[in-house]
Amino acid sequence: MALPLGTAPYVGGVETLRPIQLPVSASIDAERALAEIEGGIELVVRGLARRVHITGLAGLDDVAAQGLASAQAAGVRFVLAREVSGAVSAIIGPRKE
Repeated sequence: MALPLGTAPYVGGVETLRPIQLPVSASIDAERALAEIEGGIELVVRGLARRVHITGLAGLDDVAAQGLASAQAAGVRFVLAREVSGAVSAIIGPRKE
């Protein structure tokens, strides 16, 4: 009996493909986290928020230094906090007097 892909031994010997994660997702997470930090800085600078908390966002660790530099340039306080659960939070604000 012939199968569409060949004989039974041929079909049984085909390797199963497993998806792999590409490093692109990490850069997308980092870009998104940096955009959120910059948005939070802008809210504080414009006086629309006194303090902004960003919690549990993937890529936050990767862009913390860039976020700190942006916050310092804007005269805004920036703190990166790690919870006992492992969640990372960025606390932006208040403005430095």
